[in-house]
Amino acid sequence: MSRGSGYGESRIQARSLYPTDSYQRGAGGSGGDQLGEVVRDARVVRERPQRWSPLAALRAHFLAGLDRRDPVTGLCDDRRVLGLYRLINDNPVLVNGLLALRGRDTALLADALRNTTDAGALHSRLAAAQLAATQHLLADDNANHLGQGRSADQHHPNAVADAEAAFTLLRNGLRKL
Repeated sequence: MSRGSGYGESRIQARSLYPTDSYQRGAGGSGGDQLGEVVRDARVVRERPQRWSPLAALRAHFLAGLDRRDPVTGLCDDRRVLGLYRLINDNPVLVNGLLALRGRDTALLADALRNTTDAGALHSRLAAAQLAATQHLLADDNANHLGQGRSADQHHPNAVADAEAAFTLLRNGLRKL
């Protein structure tokens, strides 16, 4: 796996598929616990510009991740990352670990929403579940396309269109279904 040493560089860890260096620093400095503190979405919500809604901040962050080919968006065709995707998907224990980390990410996002908006606990949890699930499904879909042989550059326009449609659905609700 690739190792990064500076802020903003990424290390891919088999347990999380999250770039850990910059996110762990945002979680409290020392690198968090053994699994790596997953705080990406919560941090985006907490540190968003005051005029932005949490949804707008998460949308912008996800789209920027697609442009950067961030592994967490599923749109990274580095052979090591693709190998890691396969390793995780072929191993039920690793799939369960990824699901547990996604659950932690959702809980942290709910806390950030509750602490930075007027939403109560239930509405924060409902919104966090929708926001996190949407991003996870988009990332999984992107990774599946790359696993079928498409390059990140080939799939990028579709990934952006899918993300825009998904965030529009979140913004407007499910009334058109």
